[in-house]
Amino acid sequence: MPVGAAALPVERFFQISLLGLVSSGYLAVAGSGYLDTPTVTLTAAGLLLRALLVLGVLRFEISARAVTLLTLGYIGFFPLDYFFLSGDLLRATVHLVFFLAVVKILTARSARDYLATAAISFLELLAAALLSANLNFFLCLAAYLVFAVSAFTSAEIRRSLERGGRVARSGSGRFHARLATLSMATAAGILILTGGLFFLLPRTLDAAFRHLVSQRYYLPGFSNQVTLGQIGEVKTRSSPV
Repeated sequence: MPVGAAALPVERFFQISLLGLVSSGYLAVAGSGYLDTPTVTLTAAGLLLRALLVLGVLRFEISARAVTLLTLGYIGFFPLDYFFLSGDLLRATVHLVFFLAVVKILTARSARDYLATAAISFLELLAAALLSANLNFFLCLAAYLVFAVSAFTSAEIRRSLERGGRVARSGSGRFHARLATLSMATAAGILILTGGLFFLLPRTLDAAFRHLVSQRYYLPGFSNQVTLGQIGEVKTRSSPV
């Protein structure tokens, strides 16, 4: 099979994965309730527009001149957002991150642009980690991990195809399904492993501490109960506080 024909499904899968990265970060922050309505609406519109472009429903390109003008315009708008609209540096910075995310996801064409888009999506997820503490963040984190694995694997396949040569025809028709299954299985393994370590390591450390350190060593701590009329005493416990 010619390289150009083989690269088409790989390219589309890569673009969908990259869009999933940005969308997962966006949903994680939006689920925290921190974003205002204009930011939620405009970012969702930009992501929907990119999805239509990836699926081939719409076909147009934003010129580099328009991107430059938009960026310069937002540079002038950022102080106004900070002093008059948001009144908070963190909120204004989050607005800037989502503006860059929409611009990059709509205009990315080179490998450097794709890398910058992935970095911006990570900043979105990092902002969500600071702002959100509910189940929505964990679900978006799992989705982000799946899209990250699929994006990196498809990017490697895409880079290999750009070197030239010919690709075997057999099995190419189910490329999307097989790579998606591989990505989800890898992401699930990572989640299970990290989740197990999260619950296992503190208990293992405590058991090792009890086994290696003599029981005659005590650490000071405070009791959570107070008896009226009795002078308070510093309690000693053998477990770390």
